[in-house]
Amino acid sequence: MKHHITSLFVVLALLMAGNGCTPGSDIGEWFGTWTVDSYTVDGAAQDLDPQGRQTTYYLQFQHSVVCLRHTDALHDQGESYGNWNENHDAGAVTIKFDPLNYDVRIMPLEADYTIARSDNRHITLSTTDSDGRQLRYELSKL
Repeated sequence: MKHHITSLFVVLALLMAGNGCTPGSDIGEWFGTWTVDSYTVDGAAQDLDPQGRQTTYYLQFQHSVVCLRHTDALHDQGESYGNWNENHDAGAVTIKFDPLNYDVRIMPLEADYTIARSDNRHITLSTTDSDGRQLRYELSKL
């Protein structure tokens, strides 16, 4: 499994490096790493660190690739990779994780999110999951 993750990371890094300087690859404010500051389910705050290990979650965007990852003080980590695209006119973003590489599960496997921007460094993503629950994610740009 570690070999698979390492290989996938190398491929992703090469894709990111190759796409970073190609025409049409500018994704504006989304590019880079966003910290998941908090998330709620039906308005109830969810514990991002239930084991008290200083766990932090990140959402990373590059070209059409997205990575949801977590890491903690013990350097334990997990990653989920997928694709994303933004519909500027609708103020929405679609994120679809690969079911074969879906280790971090604080976000649905596939969802359309409405976007609320307080500024270029703070974004709220909101969606309704397949069970009808309202999910809300507060993100800050690193």
